Amino acid sequence: MSKEAKSTLRDVRAAMSSIPYLPGSKTEVEDINNIIKSAKNHVNVYLLTGPDGTELSVLALNGKPIDILHISTHGFYNAEKVSDKVPSLFYIPQLDTEDKALTRSGLLMAGAQTLIDGETTHSGVGDGILTAQEISTLDLHHVKIVALSACQTGQGVITGDGVFGLQRGFKKAGVQSILMSLWNVDDEATCMLMTEFYRNWIGDGKRKHDALEAAKRTVRSHKEKGWDAPKYWAAFILLDALD
Repeated sequence: MSKEAKSTLRDVRAAMSSIPYLPGSKTEVEDINNIIKSAKNHVNVYLLTGPDGTELSVLALNGKPIDILHISTHGFYNAEKVSDKVPSLFYIPQLDTEDKALTRSGLLMAGAQTLIDGETTHSGVGDGILTAQEISTLDLHHVKIVALSACQTGQGVITGDGVFGLQRGFKKAGVQSILMSLWNVDDEATCMLMTEFYRNWIGDGKRKHDALEAAKRTVRSHKEKGWDAPKYWAAFILLDALD
């Protein structure tokens, strides 16, 4: 990675309805921040946590020269609870079939709880719900990899043209490769898996696929926690990671 490349780590663990705050997220992004900063090929890191991890902070990345985008938050696919509360976000008549499908997947950012509770969000924050459709309108062609440290980020509407979900949104935005999950993931185990992935990849120079497999082995080794069960480590996969 060049010196000009920018790595963006975002802790945006907003809560929806009764979904609790996930403490592993802050530890995860701070550890990854340290790993990247101590790497031989130095890159700039922008760490946005808590209330700074807004929907608008991601939309503001449009066209920016960013190498790595790490988003740690709650993810959703076809979230009925969200659509019941804010139906306008999930039914937009002027959108075509693909775009409507992309509104069914997304990420919860800072401020999402306020909207779901029926209150008005601050104009400088956005509504707190970043859909795959919104992501698809961005220019993220500089991003070599987006790591989606959240639940269900690999899910979407299955069609003859592929899966219309977050992966479709980021691909339409130009992202080269995606690290995503196929089901709900454990906060603590995911914290370890993501940290080890970056340690293996950025710190030790392993290829992305090798770095992920090594991270999964590390998680599986914690049998005393029950993490040898596939549900704790097998959810995460890489899409189009050729290096």
